[in-house]
Amino acid sequence: MPGRLVFPYMTDSTGYTSEFILITPPGAAATSATLHYLAPDGSPLQVASLQLGSIQIVPSGGFNTPHAHAILSRKEGGVLIFQTSLEGERPLQTFRIYAESTGDFDAGIVGSTRTAIALANPSNTPVSVRLELRGLDGALLRTSQPLAIPAVGQVAMFLNQIPGFETLAVPLEGILRVNAPSGSGVTGAGFRGIFNERGNALFTTTGPLIENAGVPGMVVFPHLAEGGGYTMQFIVVGGTAGQSNSGFLRFFNQQGNPLNVTLGER
Repeated sequence: MPGRLVFPYMTDSTGYTSEFILITPPGAAATSATLHYLAPDGSPLQVASLQLGSIQIVPSGGFNTPHAHAILSRKEGGVLIFQTSLEGERPLQTFRIYAESTGDFDAGIVGSTRTAIALANPSNTPVSVRLELRGLDGALLRTSQPLAIPAVGQVAMFLNQIPGFETLAVPLEGILRVNAPSGSGVTGAGFRGIFNERGNALFTTTGPLIENAGVPGMVVFPHLAEGGGYTMQFIVVGGTAGQSNSGFLRFFNQQGNPLNVTLGER
């Protein structure tokens, strides 16, 4: 279907690069669109001087919107440190992102983590959003002050930089709800940062969450890796108000036989 997609975060500076993958939707004969690069204040960015901002994919007249992903990469000293992906989104008035903060992230202590978020406003008028943080038990931890996003602009910050969240106690795990009560909505992305044993800050995408994923059937992870230096961490999040959640985690090997996996708290 025709419509504008938004990447709420992109970067191309100081070792960071962004790569875009555009896929023609099933059943569509062709796709044509224009990529608009925008600074955090909403002004156009020249490709030769890209730093931080957002990207809008605007389909050409009569063409469908492509499926779109961005691959964000980071190099230090010519060595690739990490890669993570970001999906182009339609704006929403509310969505949720997994959030956590552990250890002394400011000091770069090994294993310390902190969530970062990016929010983009694709409309031509400024928008004000509020963020609500709840623990994994559903208890309200903090509500932010109004956060202004310029017209076609963007904001990006760590969890403790959100107005009203500066004094959050550590450690914490929870769910961050973004509410944009006015306008056509915003797009957003969550990133989990962690310092490894070499002192590198690694980031992976952690949202927005897909609400009602798998309903009424099951949710499937098509790949798992445990052992040989690989680990997996599962974060199971309850549904929105009025939804109850109960179920099992079942593990299978490549032949479809049950796989014994020992689960433990982090």
